[in-house]
Amino acid sequence: SPGVLFLTSVSHMDFVDLEVAYSRGGGWLGPFTSTAIGAGHVSDVRFINCTVHAVGGQAFRFVEGPQSSPVQPIVVDRVGIDQSSIYDTGCGGVWLSGGNVTSLEWSHNFITNTTIANTNRIVRTYTPPISFNGLVGGRVADNVISDAPHAGILGSGNDCLFDGNHISRVAFECDDT
Repeated sequence: SPGVLFLTSVSHMDFVDLEVAYSRGGGWLGPFTSTAIGAGHVSDVRFINCTVHAVGGQAFRFVEGPQSSPVQPIVVDRVGIDQSSIYDTGCGGVWLSGGNVTSLEWSHNFITNTTIANTNRIVRTYTPPISFNGLVGGRVADNVISDAPHAGILGSGNDCLFDGNHISRVAFECDDT
């Protein structure tokens, strides 16, 4: 089943004190079908002091859309999560991408001051609390990440800042992280 909230082609929105719970979407069925909150082709969207818990899939997924042309790719910019809580998810916490990997134009996407715990009830590996792919100029800072059977943070990108994150009780079912 699809998630609770999916944003596309929007900008300049703040979600404050939002709580999302008991969304079914289980397992990996596609980019947004198992995500509680998804966004693509958005800019200047923030989730502040939000809580996502007891969901069957991921809590958040912010991904780039298809390129409309080589000159103007559709990207996710200045999007993030701050001062929020994510726990008891089925397959991971947050998937973040954005920016331009060819020109190295920064996305300024972020996950800050957020607690992410007890992820991966259904999919146990390669769906970490924080996942990023193709992220350029992102910031992952001052988060508390715990209780994940595989990696705490996993991905690829350029010019990203990881600072002040506290990671505990991860990789207890795998030895390749």
